[in-house]
Amino acid sequence: MQIKSLKCSFLLVFCLQFPPSDASRDNLEKRAHLVRQSNDNLLLEPAWDRNVSLRLMGESATVTINDVDMMTVLRRRQRIIADRQAARREPLQVEAVRDMFQDVERKMTRIQRRIFSARNSTKRSGLNQRILRWQLQRVERVRGILQTLEGNLARNECLSDPCKNGGTCHDAYKGFQCECPAGWQGESCEDDVNECFTLAGTDLDGCLNHGQCINTPGSYRCVCRNGFTGTHCRLRHNNCLFGGSRELCGEHGTCIQAANSAGYVCICDQGWTWADANVTTASPSACSRDVDECEPRVNPCHAECINLPGSFRCGACPTGYTGDGRFCRDIDECATEDNGGCSLQPRVTCTNTEGSHRCGRCPAGWTGDGRTCTASDSNSCNNEGICHPLAKCEYVSDMVVCTCPLGSFGHGYGVDGCTADSSRLPCDQHPCQNNGTCVQNGRGTTCICQPGYTGVVCSSSDACHPSPCLNGGTCRLLPDAKYQCVCPHGYTGTTCSHQRFFCGVTIRGQSGQLHYPPNTADGNYQADERCPIIIRTNRNLVLNLTFTQFELQDSADCSADFLQLHDGNSLTSRLIGRFCGSRLPMTNGSVITTQEQVFFWFRSDNETQGKGFHVIWNSLPFSCGETISLTSTQTGVVRSPGYPGQARPELDCRWELTAPFGYRLVLRFYDISLGSSESSAGNCSQDSLIVYDSDRQLLRACQSIQPLPLYSSSNSLRLDFHTDAIRSDSSFQMHYEVVPGQPGCGGVYTEPRGRISGYMNYEVCLYLIEQPRGTQVKLVIDRVILLESLSCHYLSIEIFDGRSTDAPLLRRICGSHEESELEPIISTGNVILVRYEYGLSGVSLTKSFDLTYTRGKAFKA
Repeated sequence: MQIKSLKCSFLLVFCLQFPPSDASRDNLEKRAHLVRQSNDNLLLEPAWDRNVSLRLMGESATVTINDVDMMTVLRRRQRIIADRQAARREPLQVEAVRDMFQDVERKMTRIQRRIFSARNSTKRSGLNQRILRWQLQRVERVRGILQTLEGNLARNECLSDPCKNGGTCHDAYKGFQCECPAGWQGESCEDDVNECFTLAGTDLDGCLNHGQCINTPGSYRCVCRNGFTGTHCRLRHNNCLFGGSRELCGEHGTCIQAANSAGYVCICDQGWTWADANVTTASPSACSRDVDECEPRVNPCHAECINLPGSFRCGACPTGYTGDGRFCRDIDECATEDNGGCSLQPRVTCTNTEGSHRCGRCPAGWTGDGRTCTASDSNSCNNEGICHPLAKCEYVSDMVVCTCPLGSFGHGYGVDGCTADSSRLPCDQHPCQNNGTCVQNGRGTTCICQPGYTGVVCSSSDACHPSPCLNGGTCRLLPDAKYQCVCPHGYTGTTCSHQRFFCGVTIRGQSGQLHYPPNTADGNYQADERCPIIIRTNRNLVLNLTFTQFELQDSADCSADFLQLHDGNSLTSRLIGRFCGSRLPMTNGSVITTQEQVFFWFRSDNETQGKGFHVIWNSLPFSCGETISLTSTQTGVVRSPGYPGQARPELDCRWELTAPFGYRLVLRFYDISLGSSESSAGNCSQDSLIVYDSDRQLLRACQSIQPLPLYSSSNSLRLDFHTDAIRSDSSFQMHYEVVPGQPGCGGVYTEPRGRISGYMNYEVCLYLIEQPRGTQVKLVIDRVILLESLSCHYLSIEIFDGRSTDAPLLRRICGSHEESELEPIISTGNVILVRYEYGLSGVSLTKSFDLTYTRGKAFKA
């Protein structure tokens, strides 16, 4: 009792030293004070936005409130939390269980073998045989159960990415377990945690001072009553100072004083926006709402996009593509050493396609699907499709010999190998490749190949043809289809591509490799290095860099040792990236420039050093336009330079696609993003993409659009892509495919004589009449009934003295004519092109024209 009285006396004296005073209230608010209130309550109040801290000295010290030991309560709470965390079920370790099952399966196999052995050694006793058979059936049943269990264990349920909203998937037996981020719950992290319900009535209540809690996906927000503000309604005054920024604008915003009704505005961090969905500029609304970067309109990924709080993550690239998920490029399966899985001996052509590839046909003398080719052992090769269908195919001294039948002439190879033209010599137009020589073998022909080449038409080669050695190296053949390059002075490597150099030099060449430091035998690079290097290829080419080794000192922002790449010849060129640590640049180590040169800037400090880097490069054609001659059923992709990035200013690119006569093209546009303003879109004065079908305009895009697939009428299309000089803000990507043309519209005519009739309503049809060299074509116009039109705009026939519309125009016909008015047309060479154009698509016409052509050695006009 005496001790209690002493305590009260001490507190009373202490309180009397600090009586309340209205005059000094403002000063008291700026510092901590202890106040005796009028009702004899004792108030301990810290300064504004300051804490109350109790520090105890010694392990036995404690804090007691109403005779309750608060330290004991806190320790008990900590033990409960620790026990709950330890009791969480860890994901099933599938690999460990799989090993256990495999061990059981091995033991079951040994038991089965022992039973078989016992059955063979047991005398023929019916009882013993039945027991052994019964035991063996039990073993088989157990084996079947184990195989089913092993199959379930081998199945990875996480491959389908079942965890949503950024959850982490852990594979389990016949299932999966998702580790959900904050704000999400459920088996697949699809259920939003209602923080307003779970936190209500607890010490962690999110909205204080009777604020209204509103649940949002993955989080919550507070609507404060008058007099309070902040993300949790904790503050009474709108003050950005003294730590109030976080309360007013949230964890992801910065508070700035402003002259508005609230007295401040919030500036949001990247990936976050204002809680008020109607706000578009800086406002007092807290930065608590996540920006959905995966919205289809702005999806930054190649395929799948996973939105995360304040950020996003790209899913893996689709099959047939490589990259980091955001930028995916087609894998060229044909560039690998195994030729994309196609046959290597003999080597079959591998054709890369978007996201896949396909193998060509096995060469003559071989049979198979292109992936595997088997040599034909029979002396006859009539069933291999090497020779003309009427020619005789046989092996003579391991060489294929094609012989045309009596009454036919030619080399015998392929569909054009035998003709009735007696003037055609056996070796005329022979398909021998790689400078092979055609020779007669009896009445047939065969190919004599140059050294290093083999095959029916000399299409196969050994390891040194063509020579893989660069920079003047000499190729030397080794056993087992291998080779060795003898390099000239100054070069080394398996293909003489490695050039020794020092810092500050410019390395020129379409391909090569670069080691840094130059002499890898010396170990790590030196401290305090400052090393610029330029790699330059030929004009109209770009560089394809592949890093195979990369080891520099790691740092958080690459501020210590780093390698910096610029798309050009100096530090002022566009920055590709700054790289450090042991991660390959651009994740997969692949960098493709848009210029013919790249600038390396390597810098090291005076601390930790690494082994450096190794990069190989080759050259690719500059992709700003191309002339592409296509085969039937061929497909491909055309992209703007630097896609998916924006094309550089002041570009004028042209792509010309030409399919065989009798075929047409289909264009499917994945993306057309043009930076033209609305005012300039009407006259296409800024950026544009225009598609022409022969000389007719199919598409004119002057602003961003998503057109339907385009079908051409003729066999040729032209794409003109233009960017202005203002900025880089345009790009496109489209897929093309060659498909058969409309029946009767166009084709190639190679017979000695023939007839062409036109009564179709297609826009453009091209007929190519091609005869052997040294001959001419005589074209007779038998009948013409065309619409009368001014300047032949609606319906016309044009005849060109060559294989394209760039050849001299021999005649243009429109309207109706008498046969006597249409003189025969004789070509100067062996080719004539007939172009039929109809400008009133959809209006049916009767038969329009009849043409007859014949072949001759030399016609008289």
